[in-house]
Amino acid sequence: MTHEEERSVPSWNELIGPFYTASTVAEKFGEQADRFIALKTSDGQTVYPQRQFITNTEDGSIAPIDPLISLWNSHIEPAIKKRFVDGWTAAGYLFAPRTKLLQGRSIAAVLSARNVTDEAAADITEYTRWIVERWSFQHPRWTPKLLQQGSAPTN
Repeated sequence: MTHEEERSVPSWNELIGPFYTASTVAEKFGEQADRFIALKTSDGQTVYPQRQFITNTEDGSIAPIDPLISLWNSHIEPAIKKRFVDGWTAAGYLFAPRTKLLQGRSIAAVLSARNVTDEAAADITEYTRWIVERWSFQHPRWTPKLLQQGSAPTN
């Protein structure tokens, strides 16, 4: 990779940020903060990507993007807990632009659109299931069920 190419690769902060602090999210949402996308920094701080929320420009209030939070909690968070993927990579999956799949928009941007259709949300959920499955295949502890059960075909 050339020096020029290195500079064109976005950092996690550029790709996923900006962030709210844990205290800001706790202040606004209380105990509900546990359900949001939270990432640990290298110095142990918990941060919350701001793009998982919609900001009301009139009063400055923030509200979660519920379909995005649901996708995180139902499909991505379990993969993180099983250590198939780390939180930063998983968040990058949601916040990175998808050139071919979503015409340059991120999954988060599509799910935050007011006119997102149920069909589009279902397609994103199905694609996420597929991605999580791929993460599990790459994991060194992953073993196909047939091998776990001792019934894999032998030569």
